[in-house]
Amino acid sequence: MRNITKLIFSILTGILIYLSFVLLYGCPQAKAQEQCYDIGAISLKSNLGITHTTKQYKGKVIVVSFWATWCKPCMMELKFLNKLAAEKKNKDKLVVLAISIDGPQTQARVNQKSRRFKNITVLLDPSGATNPTRTLPYSIYLDKSGKQCYDKQGFIKGDEQELEQKVNKLINKR
Repeated sequence: MRNITKLIFSILTGILIYLSFVLLYGCPQAKAQEQCYDIGAISLKSNLGITHTTKQYKGKVIVVSFWATWCKPCMMELKFLNKLAAEKKNKDKLVVLAISIDGPQTQARVNQKSRRFKNITVLLDPSGATNPTRTLPYSIYLDKSGKQCYDKQGFIKGDEQELEQKVNKLINKR
């Protein structure tokens, strides 16, 4: 019985020490996620027929948002991103590329919905090939050198503050 008590005490002590380090120095997994990495260039045509590539926006923070016309959380996120891109402090520092995965049969709906978003460039990817997760909405955040630093699956009311902080952190990154 005494050995079991010592074992349990040792395990609990180890857990307590680990949690102390996490509180002091942060979670190792979270630190790894803060690193930015190259995802290559995304190149697609817009709903106006113009080809856009993430490389052409080097020097600016880029938010790439995957969406569809039938996705209500997508529309909420795009509304927020449009507002964020319109802010005076972000005008020349932030680009939002909204990649629609709608097929050709709903192209008219894509054009109709995208008219609301004057500060967003709408790109078309009916196959959804550029979306690595195949989930919607899904957004990736690229720093000024074009490297992905953050991503976000889903969107609910209240996410706005977190997303704005991510964008501001990338804009202010040297």
